[in-house]
Amino acid sequence: ISRYDAERHWIYPHSSYHGSFPKEGNSADRGITGRAIRTGRHQLVDDVSADADYICWRESTRSEITVPIKIDSGIFGVINVESDKGSHFSQQDVDLLTAIANQMAVAVQKINLQADKESRTRELSAIYETSLAITSILEPEALYEKLYQQLSGLFPLDAFILATYDPDDETIAFVYVMEEGKPMAELINKRFPKSEGGLIGWMIEKRKPIRLRNIHKEDLPVKSPQIGKPVCSWLGTPLVMKGKVVGAISVQCFREGVYSEQDQRLLESLAAQLAVALE
Repeated sequence: ISRYDAERHWIYPHSSYHGSFPKEGNSADRGITGRAIRTGRHQLVDDVSADADYICWRESTRSEITVPIKIDSGIFGVINVESDKGSHFSQQDVDLLTAIANQMAVAVQKINLQADKESRTRELSAIYETSLAITSILEPEALYEKLYQQLSGLFPLDAFILATYDPDDETIAFVYVMEEGKPMAELINKRFPKSEGGLIGWMIEKRKPIRLRNIHKEDLPVKSPQIGKPVCSWLGTPLVMKGKVVGAISVQCFREGVYSEQDQRLLESLAAQLAVALE
């Protein structure tokens, strides 16, 4: 069984997989499994050596079946079965694997529905707590600390930056910076030109959020010098109030690919409220 990441168009082996398929996965543009995902149809291959899309991960393989696992939102993954014998599989085998894939799809959708419900409840609670903090906490440091605590419970969070922006002299100030739960005192209240602000400066300039799976492998819109321990995943959004940018916020993680589109939407919602307090 392999999972499909539609955003990256990438196939990952499930944690239960034991075989020669690379653990880092493979592009869905390649291979028989990739073809099943691209077409949304099962693939019954009697002789893999005669199939132009076949990628040899296992030298003894002679025949193969791949069946997509389809859910409402698209392709969840594939079930792939191989044999050392040519023409080993029949339409009966395809029908059996398709039935299993359909059962898995139903289970996945139930799990996703429950997870979405729980996630939405958590998001609404976070938005309410942030709104309450903004109206009840008058001291900036206490507000920043409360925000950081909330975000720590919502996102994978190894590093955090909250910055304010002064449009008069186009400078950025880091008002709250944390790494592994500890303040980075050498950076707090440090002020520098927006042009030297890396990804934080870029978000303020473009008024756009940015989400990166791996900051070291992706093409960045600007140079982004690393501060402290190198992070991998990066998510940030500008703080905008009444059409005016007042700062930016970023959550970061040492692990790769931890932030989703849903995480980005939540951070943007929280940022909209926070901007009110910073304006």
